[in-house]
Amino acid sequence: MSKKVLILGGARFHGFQLAKKLSSEGNLVYVLNRGNFRDKYPSSINFLKGDREDPLFLKEIFSRNYFDCIFDNNAYLPRQIGLISDYIKNKCNHYIFTSSASVYLKNFSDHLLTEKEATGISNGNYNPFFEQYALNKFECENKIKKIGGKKYTILRTPNVFGEGDFSGKLIFFNTRIEDGGNILLEKEVNQVGIIYVNDLVNILAKTMNCERCFEKTLNISCPTFINNFFSEIYGEKCLEKLTFMSSKEMWGNNYSLPFEWNPPLETSLIQSLIGETNYTPISEWGKKTLVWEKNNLGDIKRPEFSNRGKELNLIKKYNG
Repeated sequence: MSKKVLILGGARFHGFQLAKKLSSEGNLVYVLNRGNFRDKYPSSINFLKGDREDPLFLKEIFSRNYFDCIFDNNAYLPRQIGLISDYIKNKCNHYIFTSSASVYLKNFSDHLLTEKEATGISNGNYNPFFEQYALNKFECENKIKKIGGKKYTILRTPNVFGEGDFSGKLIFFNTRIEDGGNILLEKEVNQVGIIYVNDLVNILAKTMNCERCFEKTLNISCPTFINNFFSEIYGEKCLEKLTFMSSKEMWGNNYSLPFEWNPPLETSLIQSLIGETNYTPISEWGKKTLVWEKNNLGDIKRPEFSNRGKELNLIKKYNG
């Protein structure tokens, strides 16, 4: 049966791909964002242009709409949850919040982390450049649980890769490889949790209005070893270019990768609720994603990408 769906966000990466998938399956799909990154959509997707932090705009939208499901892809602060709290309770059947694996406050782990292991308490072993983001996401989760009403699901997602990824994570490493220098990585990082965008979108669609997922916090993740990540995407020779430094030493020198590695997560709970997910192997998406990023983000100018001089100096210092 067709569903009426609202996606908060839906402008760039997995939110937009989710909107296309759900609309192609016959659902009535709305996306709500400010139009900063996309202001034209296929005719099958309804665009609500506005700011989710504008109370009057939200009141107008929800005064004339009830949604079978709301996907919240761009709440980063507890106040953003507070602004839509009444609508979560009264104007939708199922609210799905895409949280983050960063809430575990771990860049690495020697075991698959279960949902109960997130405490919101930092032990000083987490990347300080991303700590506030992680704490805010955890507070968003807590606020959702306190709102009242039981038809919510919190999905903790790791780093998402795939065509359409505007952050340029793969091209970041590619530019390092092409300049002939080494790549600096945290030596404690061995196995990480990642996910291909198509797999994430499929899981989100399966979770929608699934009563077994109500009142649940669920991990999504495809664990992989860091060497496999690099060799599958950039080739075996790139492994010779990897330099590993203590994470605390790296952060103490005011350097970090422009994104965080996420720890591997235990996913048996969500698979028991929506069925087993056959995650797409890196060999099927890695190289073609890199090609997409080269073609679309070749001139990316993010400030945090410009630390190559500092990175090379640290590598030189570390290698003595």
